[in-house]
This record gives sequence, C-alpha cells and structure tokens, in this order.
Amino acid sequence: MKNQTLATLLAGLLAFSGTEALARNLFVGDWGADGDFCKNNEQCWIEIEKPGKANKYTLKFVVADRFDGSKVRCSAEATAEKSSRGNFLAGEFTKTGQPFRVFPWKGGRIEMHAVGSSPCVLSLTINGLYTAIGN
Repeated sequence: MKNQTLATLLAGLLAFSGTEALARNLFVGDWGADGDFCKNNEQCWIEIEKPGKANKYTLKFVVADRFDGSKVRCSAEATAEKSSRGNFLAGEFTKTGQPFRVFPWKGGRIEMHAVGSSPCVLSLTINGLYTAIGN
C-alpha cells in the first residue's frame, strides 16, 4: 500500500511540475543586461513582477556597482500592461513618463525598447537584450 501511495504522490508531483513549466510567464523574473549597456564599473538589470491576476505588471530598472549589487546607484520603477495579443508588455516609467516595450526573445531572453535614454542615467541606454538571472 505504501508503494502505491508513493507512486500516486510522485505521479501527481510530476504532472504538477509539467503544468508549471508550461505555464511559466515569459516576462516575470530578473533579467541581466547583455552587451555594453552599462559602464565598466556598473551592472544593470530589470526586475519584472506580476502582482495580481490581471494583465498588469511592475518593472524596476536598476543600475548598481559592478562588484557589489547591493550598492544601487539608481533605480526607476514602472508599470506595464500585456498587449491584447499577449506578445509584449507596454508601459511607462513612473517618474519620467518615458514609454517602453518589452518583447520575449529567442533563448529565454527579453528585449527592451525604450524611447530616449535611460530613466535612471541619461548617458545610458536600456535598449537591447536581457538574459534571465538565476533561472
């Protein structure tokens, strides 16, 4: 009886984990900048969360010390909404009103398109590809 119960429990866990993997949100997560977005002494990333069940998202762009990510030099928060087709996020940064779009990309990455320069550091662009951090 123990083996049958254990087998049923394992089958349920495997089915649940497969469903979770298929249902993964393409936008939610932490994303590190690919390429030369940041200056040599900085690191940049985007944090995207979906606090509720609607198509609303929160986004935070962060610029930190290259060697110590806890030393945040600048951050900018934003709100976004998934497009009606579900293929990108559209939003704007809270303080600047700067619009942006986030697209899912090949290889589990996202691509950021913002109008103008960074809402954080004017000499910095945030446009380009970002790779998932810790996934």
